[in-house]
Amino acid sequence: MAAALTLPSPFGSTRLDPAAVERAVAGQFQEREGVALDLSCAEELPVVDGATYSCAGRTADGEPVTVTITLRGEAGDYTWDEG
Repeated sequence: MAAALTLPSPFGSTRLDPAAVERAVAGQFQEREGVALDLSCAEELPVVDGATYSCAGRTADGEPVTVTITLRGEAGDYTWDEG
C-alpha cells in the first residue's frame, strides 16, 4: 500500500497529486518488473474510499501498460495493480 501527497481541490474535496502517484507507482513497477515505466494518470484523482482510477503508461521496452489505482480509506492510501 502506498500513500501519495494529497492536495486540496477547488471543489472542496481532497485529491491525490497525480505526479506523486505516477512517480511512486513507476518506481515500484520498476523494482517489481525490472523495467522503467513512463506512467500518466488523470489530473483529478479525488480521494474517495474504494474509488478506482486507471493510469496508462509504456515501459522502456515499448509495451503498453494499464495500472489501476484503488483508494483505501480517506487519507490517500492506495494500492495498484497492473492489468
